[in-house]
Amino acid sequence: MNDIFLFLMVLMGTLAVLDLIVGVSNDAVNFLGSAVGSRAASFKFIIVVASVGIILGAVFSNGMMEIARRGIFHPEMFVFEEVIMIYLAVMITDVILLDVFNTLGLPTSTTVSMVFELLGASVAMSMFKVVGAEDVPSFLTFMGDLPTLGDYINYEKTIPMITGIFAVVIIAFVAGVVIQWLVRFMLTFNYSQRLKYWGGLIGGVALTAIVFYLLLKGAKGTTIIPPAAKAWIGTHSMLLMLICFVFFTLVSQLLVSVFKINILKVIVLSGTFALAMAFAGNDLVNFIGVPLASFGAYEAYSQTGDINMYMDVLNTDVKTPLFILIIAGVIMMLSLIFSRKAHNVLKTTVDLSRSESADERFRPNTISKLMVRASVYVGRGLTYLLPHRIREHIEGRFDRPYVKDIKRRDVPAFDLVRASVNVVVPAIIISMGTNSTLPLSTTYTTFMVAMGTSLADRAWGLESAVYRVSGVVRVILGWFATALIAFLSAASLALLLKVIGVKAIIPIIIVAGMTVVAVKLFKKLARKTAPEVSMDMQVEYPSAAAAERAFDMKISDVMIDSMRLTDQVIKGLFMHSRSVLSNAQKASFRLEENVKKLRFSTFYMIRSSEDINGPHAAYYVKSLSYLVALTESVSVIASSAFEHLDNNHKPLIQYRKETLVTIGKRLDTLFGEMTDAIRENDYSQVIALREIILSLSDDIDRIMAKEADRIGENKEFSRRNTNLYFGMLFEVKRVLYALSGFAALFDKTHKLHEEDEAPRS
Repeated sequence: MNDIFLFLMVLMGTLAVLDLIVGVSNDAVNFLGSAVGSRAASFKFIIVVASVGIILGAVFSNGMMEIARRGIFHPEMFVFEEVIMIYLAVMITDVILLDVFNTLGLPTSTTVSMVFELLGASVAMSMFKVVGAEDVPSFLTFMGDLPTLGDYINYEKTIPMITGIFAVVIIAFVAGVVIQWLVRFMLTFNYSQRLKYWGGLIGGVALTAIVFYLLLKGAKGTTIIPPAAKAWIGTHSMLLMLICFVFFTLVSQLLVSVFKINILKVIVLSGTFALAMAFAGNDLVNFIGVPLASFGAYEAYSQTGDINMYMDVLNTDVKTPLFILIIAGVIMMLSLIFSRKAHNVLKTTVDLSRSESADERFRPNTISKLMVRASVYVGRGLTYLLPHRIREHIEGRFDRPYVKDIKRRDVPAFDLVRASVNVVVPAIIISMGTNSTLPLSTTYTTFMVAMGTSLADRAWGLESAVYRVSGVVRVILGWFATALIAFLSAASLALLLKVIGVKAIIPIIIVAGMTVVAVKLFKKLARKTAPEVSMDMQVEYPSAAAAERAFDMKISDVMIDSMRLTDQVIKGLFMHSRSVLSNAQKASFRLEENVKKLRFSTFYMIRSSEDINGPHAAYYVKSLSYLVALTESVSVIASSAFEHLDNNHKPLIQYRKETLVTIGKRLDTLFGEMTDAIRENDYSQVIALREIILSLSDDIDRIMAKEADRIGENKEFSRRNTNLYFGMLFEVKRVLYALSGFAALFDKTHKLHEEDEAPRS
């Protein structure tokens, strides 16, 4: 039996390393988001600042790991084997859960996951002990035994902990909205001149808040600072705050006035360092607290060899060895530097905070639409209550300076004013929570403050609000899902281990590994099946002609994809293959999304270029209209065919299949001729294609008329079969309309180019 527990300790160590890696990938956004989003410095420099903070935070880390040892359950009520089962269930669940969220690019809370995993596993184990394993209890007996769970679960700490974690969602959002609105009203978006007068005061307040965040949150429980020093800090906190405020105000004003340094960059980078240090110093328990607690339990067990010994030893305070903290810090630092998932989660938060209307990552849903609509009505109502002059004054304070669109790629997601609020407000909220002995989730706090400041800064205009709110709702629902999934998963694993025994860990690890691999493969497959050709036009082209040429090539790519999709649909109908049509439908949706991205990026390209105007700008607009019509028709063809087959309706009549095959071949020829003209940059014969297009369109009209006559004559024709057939023929005509439009547009535009290039007499 010793061998199995020794193996479990090795497994715990491995899981601790994995948890550190996936945990940092998730939590990196907490301390990187503001600096990266505002481009306070280069990305490499920001990473260096955060890495130093992480290493120092790990060294100064809380060595007492109280939550994992005795914060959720009373260890003296459980024997060694049961405690190990609880910890195993927690660690396996935690690694899988965080990895899935990171892979999906969604931020979640490592604190919440650990707390609810510990709670779920310990509650499940407690219920097993309370009701007994021999007999299945009646419902009344079970309900009667529930109050005794209080002997096993530490409700006195658990309930305030959970309440604080979720209450901060509202508190942080409201604080972000109010403080950002006030700061923006004071500084406006043209803040450079105002910083000369207000820079010292702003720096004093912000840096004082950051320092106190470090003292109260980052250095809390550290084994390096003596207890007497920590007690003195707690007793004289107001005096320290006053001294810090005066000192930092003077230093900030000196930096602004004499050295001409942007104090907001100093604030953002200082806040990044502070948040990183506090993250490593306190959230380290979320990753290695459980493994360290299991090592402590195993050490006590190894002295007696009794697996039924009660774990009173976990009630004692144990200092974590310094070398373990340093190793953990190095692992976190390396994960921060090399983790692609960390950058993925970071992108989600930065995109949701972005001031410009970006290529939105989230689809609108009913909740987001209702919330935005209600906000618009409330906003209009409040506006009418204010006098006109006051309204104009407020609007003037929130006017944005015009930024030349050619530099749009260099424009940060948000400015340094908002970035400063994003680091200072979470520092204040978390410091207050720590001072009140109320643990708060750094993820929830930083994310909701960022969303609140975005709203106050009017980053969520009507152009993007419904998408941003949808993203926020999705993230928040993900948080609650984290808690529920963490609780149920850890509880299930703990019960499984209790019923089968610790030997069940081998198949559990195999299943867990398969789950992680499956998620990675799914994400990899999604990237592979996505269109490979970039539809981004927001790049710098040497000339308007080069931009137009690149645009034409993207039109060609869309046409080729459309041709392949129509062929795939006809093939699927001919073979009556559900899988072929299902893949075609998914591909058609991706194609539509691709064209949306092209429309978005082309819009900004037109705005940014002084050379694209008049007929040349009209060329882009008309081309995009034809592309939308083309891809919409292809999507309707694919979806209607798949829906017909998915509902198990009768296959198309044979001659109808053959007719579609014939039309498909003629359509392929047209697509081929059009794409060849584009790729060879030879549009001399493109207008002649309109005659071929018109001929095919007329043939389809005759087929539809003839088919309409047959409906009355042949009673075997089913309504759904006929609807599918006519619907597909009609959408093919829409495709032909788009191709005809392209032919005329290409001919007209490139004749215009020839006239522009002709020598003038």
